[in-house]
Amino acid sequence: MTNTTGYQGVVRVLRQRLAEGVYPPGGRLPSQSALARELAVDRNQIRRAQAWMIERGELDSAQGLGVWAPAGTFDYAIHAGTRFGPQLRAAGYQTHTVFRDARSIVPPHNVLSLIEMKPGSRAIRVDLTRIVDGLPAMLANHYYNPARTPRIAALIAETGSVTASLARLGLELRRGVTSIRSRLASRAEARALGIAPSQSVVEITGCNVDEAGDPLEVSVAIARSDRIRLYVPAETTGAGKAQ
Repeated sequence: MTNTTGYQGVVRVLRQRLAEGVYPPGGRLPSQSALARELAVDRNQIRRAQAWMIERGELDSAQGLGVWAPAGTFDYAIHAGTRFGPQLRAAGYQTHTVFRDARSIVPPHNVLSLIEMKPGSRAIRVDLTRIVDGLPAMLANHYYNPARTPRIAALIAETGSVTASLARLGLELRRGVTSIRSRLASRAEARALGIAPSQSVVEITGCNVDEAGDPLEVSVAIARSDRIRLYVPAETTGAGKAQ
């Protein structure tokens, strides 16, 4: 058992454990009562130390979710050839995609408008989770016109890749138009991303087109705002332009 005097002593221990990877990025810390027993200090000292570190960005917390080590951030460039997985892997991140669900729905009006389908039309929606360095970083909802891509849901479930699935259908996409906004996470989104419902997310809506410039899919990505840094290259004009 480690004897620790005062909350600053607790801070030193927690900092050392963060530096040594005992608490990896995004990893949960033990409960305050467990830490208090381990370090032989009053629970108030644990609470004070964690509050001090949270205020300085050294730890994160959320009501009902406990305290955890801050997750790592990553850069994400938006341009005509944007591909989430290849772009991040090229930058040295470990990333993979989890297939969550697929169904036929009537999408929101803005999605139907972007994909050039009539109001009230049904589209195929495929829901994915993007994992970066072992932690959920983004929820990605993809919408398709079933007349153009009737087997897309089964292909994405099989391959785990939107690009590879479209290639099997003889299609290649590029980014057309992108809109970006910040908002609060819904409860379902917060639960899936492992964040507090009061935390903000970045919503990225993109209309992706085929080689002829015709709409092929609409993607709505909901990313953790504490993990992603978006940027648009200066040479991006026309297709791939952020709005």
